[in-house]
Amino acid sequence: MLYSYKYPEDIIDVLKRNTLNFKASNTDVYFANTPCSFDIETSSFYEEIDSKRLEKRACMYVWAFDIFDVTIIGRTWDDFLEMIHEIEEFYQLNDKKRLIIYVHNLAYEMQFIRKYFRWKNVFSIRERKPIYATTTTGIEFRCSYLLTGYALEKVGEMLKNPIPKLVGKLDYELIRTPITELTEDEIQYLIHDVKIVSEHIRECIEKEGGICYIPYTKTGYVRRECRKRTVGGKYGVGYKMVMQELTIEPEEYLVAKRAFSGGFTHANFDYTGEVVKNVRSFDFSSSYPAVMVSELFPFSKGKLVKVTSQKQFEELCSKYLCIFNIKLKNVQSKVDADDYISRSKCSFIASHKIVVNGKERTVEDAIINNGRIHYAKELTTTITNIDMQIIKQVYDFEIVGVSEFYYYIAKPLPSAFVNFIIEMYEKKTILKGVEGKEEEYLSAKENVNSLYGMSVTDIVRKLCGYDCYSNEWEDGKETKEEFSKRLEEQLEKENNRKNRFLFYLWGVFVTAYARRNLWRGILECGTDYVYSDTDSIKIINYENHLDFIKSYNEEITRKIHKMLIYHKIDPSRAAPKTSEGITKPLGIWENDGNYKKFKTLGAKRYFYQDYDNKYHLTCAGLSKVQACKYIASKKNPFKFFSDTMKIPADKTGKLTHTYKDEEFSMVVTDYKGVKCLVHELSYIHLAPSDYKLSLSEEYKKFLAGQHRINFT
Repeated sequence: MLYSYKYPEDIIDVLKRNTLNFKASNTDVYFANTPCSFDIETSSFYEEIDSKRLEKRACMYVWAFDIFDVTIIGRTWDDFLEMIHEIEEFYQLNDKKRLIIYVHNLAYEMQFIRKYFRWKNVFSIRERKPIYATTTTGIEFRCSYLLTGYALEKVGEMLKNPIPKLVGKLDYELIRTPITELTEDEIQYLIHDVKIVSEHIRECIEKEGGICYIPYTKTGYVRRECRKRTVGGKYGVGYKMVMQELTIEPEEYLVAKRAFSGGFTHANFDYTGEVVKNVRSFDFSSSYPAVMVSELFPFSKGKLVKVTSQKQFEELCSKYLCIFNIKLKNVQSKVDADDYISRSKCSFIASHKIVVNGKERTVEDAIINNGRIHYAKELTTTITNIDMQIIKQVYDFEIVGVSEFYYYIAKPLPSAFVNFIIEMYEKKTILKGVEGKEEEYLSAKENVNSLYGMSVTDIVRKLCGYDCYSNEWEDGKETKEEFSKRLEEQLEKENNRKNRFLFYLWGVFVTAYARRNLWRGILECGTDYVYSDTDSIKIINYENHLDFIKSYNEEITRKIHKMLIYHKIDPSRAAPKTSEGITKPLGIWENDGNYKKFKTLGAKRYFYQDYDNKYHLTCAGLSKVQACKYIASKKNPFKFFSDTMKIPADKTGKLTHTYKDEEFSMVVTDYKGVKCLVHELSYIHLAPSDYKLSLSEEYKKFLAGQHRINFT
């Protein structure tokens, strides 16, 4: 399908034939209720500075702007800026009357355009990752990738009237400039990209009732819906009263942040580097939502107490939910499968000084298993009492001291919140594969996946702002005094928000409970345990553990049933049926795959062959598809997947992004031999990156047997 397009000089004609309707938001800003998108294509190359140094460079060679179902094509920044100026003037845009332009991965385009505009506000989730950027003249760029969470190709497939992304029509390795003659295929590639975004926004406008109601990010949808069902629903008054009590103080928040830890992902060191046959994978059915329904959570103002005895410590941990700093001595693993405490979560590990080649070095008095503590003479970490339950099972240790101990009354999450979780799980299950219900299914699936994430979003994030005066990213540095002041101000604001429906401590305990459940499986399987990742476990001799799986599934089903009775929710809703009539109970262990051969080289590094003889790869820094094909093409793929594995740049499927903030001009010769003077104020250089898999020396020594040392 070919789309028509116009050139920048035709923009006035386009504007005269179309009217922008502005819709009021819940602020005093009016937004043009029209889908609009922007995209660029760039070339990366090198400039020879001298005989010893090459400087990374890149330039934009074509842009596309889609509005009113017309795609405007331009080749230079002057063209683009002139077009934007015409739009601003024609529709009299200003700070209170704006046009939203969606960009799929705004972080990329922003680096090219940021010095061409004067900015009023740039909001980022982290440095160089803007969610939106508003100019002083009424243009607001927003990131459609953060809104959808999907690659552009997937977004095109999900449209009611799908638009294909023309994959393969543009060879990125060819150097092009603003005067390089483009083929019709290359132009259509760009047009399809902006059309996909515009059509998605059009669907969003229809669904939400206006562009001003579209959230900035994908999680904004579930936040809005959940807020509506809780503080905004029939339970609203009571819910708000509860939230008024669940506030958090600055020092308490810092302890809670340190206590928070994500999913447990690790490998059994006895199988690392080995090819293991007949591996079975099991995973939890919606692990995080399951614990949110079945467990108890902090439901009171945190109380700070000084712990003076082991008895007091044990009593508090048994009666309440707790977070605290704990100092342990002579920490020694007592299981033969894996290690729990993360080195990165330790604020202190005992060490001593040694002299190597005349230089003094600090050496930890610890043995580390790929980032996890196997042995430590002494350490300090911050945990929950749920973590403490696991630590007691897997380590021998002495408690040296406990500090900053906060405890909370434990209760189920609010009924309105639990009901929303169950409803989303029901929809995700019932609607999967149902023709005509694809959009509702995806919405429910994303809502289920987001429920946990939004509960543990940082209240006081690291500074990653943009200085609109200097037109540069801020370094994020601040003094202790500045941080303390910001911490206090933002927590006070959060505590007093009238529509708040979440409590940060809930999220801290969601992952703690999920890790405990996962470790029940690890400990049960013992030497049959091979690998785990957040909500899944891979084991051998699975037949020997079916009784445990059955018992666990019955237990979690009973817990959820009991909790739903408490909430006056029909328990059968936690076990909905698929369109094919298959019952899918929430929270149970499910068979997730059978592997003919499996090999892991540590966390987030594994390669396996299924019983259809297809190969699969999960390896941080590599494409699951492209790199997997390369590995599978080897004579002995499992032998190749090793500590010495090297993959060439054109086979990794990954690009290195280099952000450059300085201006440059140079003459570039395109792939047709045509020279052109190019000029950029700032840019991103992209280059295929090769990959070398390497285990740390520390981990190799550990695997070689140093962990067998007897420290007693």
